[in-house]
Amino acid sequence: MQTPQYIFVKKNKQIIGYFKSHRLGFGFVKPNSKEFSAEVFIPKNSTAFAVEGDLVRVNVLGKDSKGYEGEVVEILQRKLQYIAGTVTATAGAKGYLLSPLLGPSKELEFILPKNESLKKGDRILIQLDSNNSKRKLKGKFKQYLGQIKDPLIDTDVAISEFALKLDFPRDVLEEVKKLPQEIDTKLYSNREDLQSLTTFTIDPETAKDYDDAISLEKTKKGHYELGVHIADVSFFVEEGSALDREAFLRCNSTYFPDQCVSMLPKELADNLCSLKPNVPRLAVSTFMTYSNKGELLSYRITRSIIKSCQRFTYEEVKLILDKKKKHSLYNNLVELEKMALILKKGRKLRGCIDLALADSKMILDKSGVPKAFKKVEYDITHQMIEEFMLKNNEVIAKHLSDKGVPIPFRIHEEPKPDNINNFVQMAQTLGADLKNPPTQQDLQKLFESIKGSEIEHYMSIHFIKCMKLACYSPDNAGHYGLQLDYYTHFTSPIRRYVDLVIHRQVFKELKDVNISEIADRCSDQERLSAKAESAVRDLKMMRYFKREKPGHIYNAIVTKVKHFGLFFEIPELLYEGFIHVSDLGNDYFIFDEKKARFRGERRKASFQVGKNVKVRIKSIDLIQREIEWICS
Repeated sequence: MQTPQYIFVKKNKQIIGYFKSHRLGFGFVKPNSKEFSAEVFIPKNSTAFAVEGDLVRVNVLGKDSKGYEGEVVEILQRKLQYIAGTVTATAGAKGYLLSPLLGPSKELEFILPKNESLKKGDRILIQLDSNNSKRKLKGKFKQYLGQIKDPLIDTDVAISEFALKLDFPRDVLEEVKKLPQEIDTKLYSNREDLQSLTTFTIDPETAKDYDDAISLEKTKKGHYELGVHIADVSFFVEEGSALDREAFLRCNSTYFPDQCVSMLPKELADNLCSLKPNVPRLAVSTFMTYSNKGELLSYRITRSIIKSCQRFTYEEVKLILDKKKKHSLYNNLVELEKMALILKKGRKLRGCIDLALADSKMILDKSGVPKAFKKVEYDITHQMIEEFMLKNNEVIAKHLSDKGVPIPFRIHEEPKPDNINNFVQMAQTLGADLKNPPTQQDLQKLFESIKGSEIEHYMSIHFIKCMKLACYSPDNAGHYGLQLDYYTHFTSPIRRYVDLVIHRQVFKELKDVNISEIADRCSDQERLSAKAESAVRDLKMMRYFKREKPGHIYNAIVTKVKHFGLFFEIPELLYEGFIHVSDLGNDYFIFDEKKARFRGERRKASFQVGKNVKVRIKSIDLIQREIEWICS
């Protein structure tokens, strides 16, 4: 392995910025200064126990091909007063805590309470000391949350561990009480009345907040007039109100297997702003007229009143389209399918790569442990809604950009060449005829050729991992994944604050909004919610495996091979695990870097990407959140 070459910066170059943590313990700091704007990587042994959101001072040490690296030298301001985690040990008057916000192997030291008998595995809340040193993080016991053995508290503890907000403040609830319980259409004469228009929603079976409805009509010229009707949350959540301030603090809803931590109170999210069937609801409607070839001919945006005539689930629509269930709206759904396929064709022509990834829905039993996993295929019903929402988002982004109205764009930068190179090498080991660097058309052909195969899912996952994360920005850098020059988020204002801001900008066109602050906070909170969701899902998976019969063997596929071990996927569970090289079997395995494989010296057994393997669990540690796997 080649040693990275560093270009050292000026001695004592320091920057101040906010720390962003990674679940593996390292982090990044984005400087506040305009003079030095590059993000700085902080190795896990150089974080000085900084926690997500802390304002820190950083020594910038150097730069290599991947970017700048530094070390935290001072924590100027703690974002959090409290931190939650799991007790790993007690010794004398002291206890030690692991917290997801700190990452693995970083323990917080705290003084054991005199009136509490704490033990290993207890999940507790700690109040942080204000004078923590660079080498040690300390605190004092605040609250007992439960025991790691209890699956029913996983979500509640995660809410504390990731500093999410569950309950709403009193001033927010007071504002909610003043809102109407239902929509009186007589009070909204200034809106376009679309109650007679055939509109309906299509959502997951478990959804409670329906923030988008759709309609489609053929014009006299034979064109398609696609209507996307989004809940008018901005009408109820006034700028600067207590509701607005709280929504900005939360930025988005967070979804766990058994609970949703909502951005808005349920009176709004599940009722007044939810486009329920057969009741009038306030909406923002975008009508987009397309030719039969998918060319956008015209559009208009209006505040409206709609009355959805049907609440569909994805599964129900699929049955109707497959003629396994009769419905009066069958013809409407067929036309929507045709429209979606036209738009999908246009996406392909732009160079988009079709990653139709299935999802796995976790079904919990009464004890809070997964009892089953429902595979949710990304079929035409999901693709329909996605295409229509993407078009609405694109149209709004271009509309406001042309008018010079500042907005938080949804941007997705191109992947780094090194990451694409790694992906190409992995694909080539599977026999793919892929040149390096590949064009968009090359990548399209690759994924078309493996569609429906057993390697499609993990090839798609690997490609996604080689790309940068999408985020919000006041500066439009385009969207690589969608191959669009203009894109934002507009279609989910019930669960995303950015969408709420965009709605306001459509009708108010405010120039003095701090878009940069909104973009940064919403990007950070989105990542934090994703970490919380993953943490709960990972813990639930461990509980599932722990309950399985000892020695249970799983059929898996090797997805990545490194010098220290291999990664695999269990397709039926869409689960990825890791096996250390020492647990591959009773042999001495040699790593072949060029071919990215292990080969046994005596028995000649080999492990490389795409190979089918049988795996079983060696041990599970719920406190450390670790599973040791071995080849069977």
